[in-house]
Amino acid sequence: MTKTCAGCGETFTAARRDKRFCGPSCRRKAWTSRSSATARPTAVLPGPVHTATRQLLVNAGVDLDADLACSALRLAEAVDDLDTPPSALPGLTRALPAVVRDLT
Repeated sequence: MTKTCAGCGETFTAARRDKRFCGPSCRRKAWTSRSSATARPTAVLPGPVHTATRQLLVNAGVDLDADLACSALRLAEAVDDLDTPPSALPGLTRALPAVVRDLT
């Protein structure tokens, strides 16, 4: 039975009536595209740690364009990021106050 692959659109010979994909790679690609389409959207607003860190630096009169200030804000973003691995959070939460201390 000749069918059209739901993944790549190529024609293939199906051994079973319910086969939709020409092979495992097309099946995986279709699954990956479906699962990434339902993934949670990334946050566009700064999180609470980033907001508090930025406010602290502004109140201290720190130039936010300075390299160390940018590093502090990147650390704060990483703490707020939901995709940051839990195992990385202790190191980030130790590094952030140290960098802010160096700036103020």
